[in-house]
Amino acid sequence: MRNYILVIDEGTTGTRALIFDKNLKIVSVSYTEFTQYTPAENMVEHDFEEIYEKSIDMCEKAMSKIDLKAEDIACIGITNQRCTYGIWNKHTGKPFRRGTVWQDTRAAKIVSNIDMKRYDAEFKPLVGVGSSAVTMNNILKWFLDNEPETAAAINSGDYIVGTVDSWLIWKLTGGKVHAISSSNASACGCFDMKYNRWCEPLFTEYGIPLNILPKICDEDADYGETTVFGAPIPITCAIADQQSSLFAQNCRVAGTAKCTNGTGTFMDINIGKEFAIPPTGLGTMSLGPSKASARTWLKA
Repeated sequence: MRNYILVIDEGTTGTRALIFDKNLKIVSVSYTEFTQYTPAENMVEHDFEEIYEKSIDMCEKAMSKIDLKAEDIACIGITNQRCTYGIWNKHTGKPFRRGTVWQDTRAAKIVSNIDMKRYDAEFKPLVGVGSSAVTMNNILKWFLDNEPETAAAINSGDYIVGTVDSWLIWKLTGGKVHAISSSNASACGCFDMKYNRWCEPLFTEYGIPLNILPKICDEDADYGETTVFGAPIPITCAIADQQSSLFAQNCRVAGTAKCTNGTGTFMDINIGKEFAIPPTGLGTMSLGPSKASARTWLKA
């Protein structure tokens, strides 16, 4: 009987697997940390292969603790750190380089050279956030300008990019699904929230090919199935960590808010179902289909 749900919680410093029973009670947990790479004072990187391998290891350990097999798992859900980007070969599944983490600020100089008045007038009304070093388009632009080999990979047609949810889904499905949840996409700073699609004018402006990007899906979409645990298990949900915790803390009515103190400190506010352009210092992001949350970053 498939009476259990397996969740991969992939954070900034470690990965956790949780198993819930049909009453949504946690019955097993496994956790491990992974390596933080800092090749320069403004750079933070993760090894995507290590993240995947440790995610699988934690899932297997959580299952073994209560003697479960793949046939006992009804579905898999994924929640993850956002704005951490990987580049991998779509034929071999091998990452081209280590992923850039949301704490990475190498693209700050690109941001400083942007005409912010024009950006705020043309792009912020679409993507809901201002330009920053953490947005996908700025990170990819930095690679195009500063790493010739990475730039060649991006433009070759052989490589694709994605956040951690995209990577895990792609690996779990054996390369059959290249997708990203709208909540993760909206955190990337280049997601057209009005039309639930990538902001094509922004990528065109930066010279970034659209065909390397994952398909944007709802949080509760069909993300394919995996057989890595011995039998087919459907992947039925992917959601960004901050938005998922807002939902889990029952902030489901406009005006409700929560503060998370983790690797960073984050304030999230549910603003309701209508997209709104945020004031300075705030960013509007998707909580899921037809929902949005406003967010401010607090330095702690």
